[in-house]
Amino acid sequence: MFHGKVAAYLSGISFKTDQKSEEKARLVVLNFNIQPFTKELAEEISPSIAKRIFKTDGERFEDIKAMRFAAKHPQQRVRWFAAPGDMPITLELRHVDVGPGFSVRADKETPDYAGSFDLVFAHPTANELQTIVHALNNSVWLEFDNEQEGLLKDPVDETPRVVRGRKSQPQAGATH
Repeated sequence: MFHGKVAAYLSGISFKTDQKSEEKARLVVLNFNIQPFTKELAEEISPSIAKRIFKTDGERFEDIKAMRFAAKHPQQRVRWFAAPGDMPITLELRHVDVGPGFSVRADKETPDYAGSFDLVFAHPTANELQTIVHALNNSVWLEFDNEQEGLLKDPVDETPRVVRGRKSQPQAGATH
């Protein structure tokens, strides 16, 4: 989703039950705000979102007061840090859903946008939940990794293949 560490303000914690399957799963929903929400951050979510809310020079469109986007992301591994820089990981969350969307609103006091998104994941351990509760109404630094990146990619096989009775181009240096 985002590249590198992103400063985010944990503004809310809620709990819900997922009843999509036969078994009920307890989930935690964390609401984060990012301010300022820049053109670069918007481009990392989706280049089309960035084009809708920012001018080419990076300034926001004055007539947009608020928007909600249905940006779908694969499950993420989220690393949580207490401060920027070379800090140890405070908390690592796996199988995290981002969304279901992303909101931006024009800030009333600055010429910037503020962004808002949710992280949804299975109920954490007691120690993890304590770390999360202590971060409520504070800024943390988040780092996102796509957990499923590369899982469906086939390894590259450079050997020649027979295609409709003919050999494809052999590798450089290969002999017949």
